[in-house]
Amino acid sequence: ALRGLLRGAPGTIEVVCPPPARVGRRARELTPGPVRAFAAAEGIRIHDAPPRGPPPRRVAGGGLEEPSVLGWSPAPELIADRFDLGVVVSFGYFLPRAIIEAFPRGAINLHPSLLPQYRGAAPIQRSLINGDKETGVSVIAVDPIKFDSGDVLRQVSERIDPLDTYSSLSERLLARGTEELVDVVANFESAWAARTPQQSQFHGAAPRRAPKISVKTQTIDPAKLTAEAVWNRWRGLEGNGGIFALLNGKKRVLFEQVSLPSDDAVRAALAGDPKALPEPGQLVVGHGGSDLFLRCSDGGLLQLHQVKVEGKSVQPASAFVNGYCKGSGARPVFSG
Repeated sequence: ALRGLLRGAPGTIEVVCPPPARVGRRARELTPGPVRAFAAAEGIRIHDAPPRGPPPRRVAGGGLEEPSVLGWSPAPELIADRFDLGVVVSFGYFLPRAIIEAFPRGAINLHPSLLPQYRGAAPIQRSLINGDKETGVSVIAVDPIKFDSGDVLRQVSERIDPLDTYSSLSERLLARGTEELVDVVANFESAWAARTPQQSQFHGAAPRRAPKISVKTQTIDPAKLTAEAVWNRWRGLEGNGGIFALLNGKKRVLFEQVSLPSDDAVRAALAGDPKALPEPGQLVVGHGGSDLFLRCSDGGLLQLHQVKVEGKSVQPASAFVNGYCKGSGARPVFSG
C-alpha cells in the first residue's frame, strides 16, 4: 500500500511504524519490518510507533476509553501544520480522537473485507475458514470510538476462488485495496462527499466477526470436522500459522500441504479396498504406499501431501508413511 501511495498519491508522505525488533527465539539483532525497510530504502521519513498501552476499556454507550497508546500525543508541527490526511493500513493500534482530529481531513483505513462483515484482526483468514464465495476491500473513515466502524468511502467485492489460500487471496486484496486507496486519496473530496454509514446487517443477517487467530483455531480434530471444514481451515491459515493435529495424542503434526482429492483419485489410491476406510481421525494409506489420506467426521477424505512432525523437518507423505504407518497393526490417529 505504501508503494502505491508513494507513486500515485499527491503530496508528502511520512510513515509511522513499529521500531526494529528481534525476529525469532534466538535472534540477537534487531530487524526492521517490511514497511520500515521499504520506507528507509525510499528515503521516506520514519516515526516510531509508540509502545502499546493496556487494552482500551469499555465506557458508557459501548465506546472505548481513550487513549489506547502510551506516551504519544499529536505534535502540531508533525501533523496539523504539515499533513492533511492520515492513512492507516494494518497498524494494529486504536488511535485516540486527538490524533485523528489533528489531521484536517481526519484519517482513513484500508480493511480487507466487505464491512460490516468481518470486523476484527483476521478478516481474510475468517472468510476462507468459513468457506465464503466472496469478500472484498473497504476504505473507511477511522472511527474514534470503535474499530472498523467508520463511514465507508469506497467498497469493492472480490470473488474467492475455490482453490484460494490466505497467500493468494491476501495478495489480490492488497493489490485491489491499494488501487482503491490511492484513488480515494487522490480524489478525497468526492469520495468523502459520497461516504455512507456502515449498515447494522450484512445480506440480511448479523455480520460475522473476525477475531485474532488462536491456537485453538489452528488445532483441528478430524473426528469432529468434515473434510471440507478442515480444507477450509487449512486454506485460511496457509502461510499464516497453519493447522495441526496431535499424532496419537502426543506430537503436533503441522499440515504443510493438503488437498481435497477427487472421487476418482480416492478410488484409484484405495484400489477399491473396503478395509481401507477406518474411523474418522485415522489415516488411510493409498494403494502403493505413497498416498496418504485423513478420514474426517463426514467420512470424507483429505489428502496430505507434506507434513511436519514436531521436532522434525517437513517431509512428503511417502516419508511419513514409511516412518509411522508401516508395521503390524500400525494405524496412526490424529486428534485435536
